[in-house]
Amino acid sequence: LEQYACTDDATCAALLAGVQPKIPVDIHLGNGDLLYLTYGAGRDPIRFQNGGWVSGQNLFYTLFVGGHWYTIAHLGQIWNNICPFALGP
Repeated sequence: LEQYACTDDATCAALLAGVQPKIPVDIHLGNGDLLYLTYGAGRDPIRFQNGGWVSGQNLFYTLFVGGHWYTIAHLGQIWNNICPFALGP
């Protein structure tokens, strides 16, 4: 979030607190990803929770060994987390 939408935690807090509805978010992040290592993406789950998201309900976070790429297994996990929120078939 800090890299793309916020300049600091206060800006993130204000931005996320105003979001309605709290759409489901799945964050899969590699521990070698520059977004994690350099740009503070590891703090994003806390930012979402502070904005009203609930871990395990509409916020899903997985830190995995790797970089800025997903495996087929990761995509399956994301699908299983987000799919129940679908509005149609």
